[in-house]
Amino acid sequence: MCGRYTLRENNPEKFTRRYGPFDGLQKPRYNRAPGQAHPVIIDRGNRHIWTSMQWGSNQSQKEPGGKFFPINARSETVTKKEIFSISIRQSRCLIPADGWFEWQQVESQKYPFYHQLLKPDTFAIGGIWLDTGQDESCAFSVLTRAASPDILHIHHRAPLIIPRELWTSWMQPDIKESELLDIIKVKQPKIDTFQVSSRVNSSRNEGPELLLPTTGKQALLF
Repeated sequence: MCGRYTLRENNPEKFTRRYGPFDGLQKPRYNRAPGQAHPVIIDRGNRHIWTSMQWGSNQSQKEPGGKFFPINARSETVTKKEIFSISIRQSRCLIPADGWFEWQQVESQKYPFYHQLLKPDTFAIGGIWLDTGQDESCAFSVLTRAASPDILHIHHRAPLIIPRELWTSWMQPDIKESELLDIIKVKQPKIDTFQVSSRVNSSRNEGPELLLPTTGKQALLF
């Protein structure tokens, strides 16, 4: 699964050249976590716009108007799951990022690793979103797929990265399902990964020091 990611560049040029600047990107973030609001790009009336959404929703469906929406959705089965079926067909988004964290389990311990493009740059993670019905709040879910061989030793899942030339197609409201599935299966870029401090385990921790390479066993509680 994908449970943390980074977007350090304020209004990254790769996105602003196409979608304009976004006031919600006022400072770097090194530890974006579920339950927090993050910038995404959506289609609104055939216009692609920035907005801010919560990553996942823990609202119980038993609460008035409440809707549960997981933080991750498996791309291989997303069209078949009732909870995602409307979103994958009607409400897709791009999630700007420049890296993500994944934890490698060794015996009873888990060690965080940072993942980024082989040539570090911003990229777009494929996501889906839902109006949760709570205080005009919308929530998004990160699509995941099987990890490529170069990072499989860390974790068996990875976020779905949408190539730049497919951004428009990904958000196209009337895209055919066969074309959508082709995008989901598109070849993924090469990824570089390295171990980082377990300080990233706590979403309260922020700052560039979270991305300093480290080695060896670490204390896991902070």
